[in-house]
Amino acid sequence: MSKRTTLPPSSTRVLALLGHGARDPAWAEALLAVRAKIYARDPACRVKLAFLAHLPPSLETLLASLQAEGGVTHVRILPMFIAAGGHLKCDLPARIHCLQTQFPQIHIELAAAIGLSEIVQEAMSEAALHIFRRQSLLQNPTLSGVELRQGGKGRSGRPFPA
Repeated sequence: MSKRTTLPPSSTRVLALLGHGARDPAWAEALLAVRAKIYARDPACRVKLAFLAHLPPSLETLLASLQAEGGVTHVRILPMFIAAGGHLKCDLPARIHCLQTQFPQIHIELAAAIGLSEIVQEAMSEAALHIFRRQSLLQNPTLSGVELRQGGKGRSGRPFPA
């Protein structure tokens, strides 16, 4: 039989959606949409965003603001990554250990990458099949504002590796 733990009241818990981040602020739009959908489904759920690089807030800044607000005792960090690579296996656990020392009154928990969830994998496979069946990339070279570059060159102008 599994041991069930009692969670603290939702008013003291925060779900932190952690994205990698990018130089282009528009990169965060998908995470903002996910946060909005969570609020729509459960208005009592306190959801915040944080990023590893390039975009604010960092985990440090987020935890500092939660500490300043007061009342938060638990933060569950949910990496919005498809899989667990070096950041999630090495960098992030060490960083969270340091953050736990810096913010001892807040219990910080690192969840598995969201892409490892069967629910997410199912949704991704459904979306992939929908896109595959609906249109061909060759018929529509622009998907969600991302242009497929001609001549095998990226944004930097350098050729893509073969």
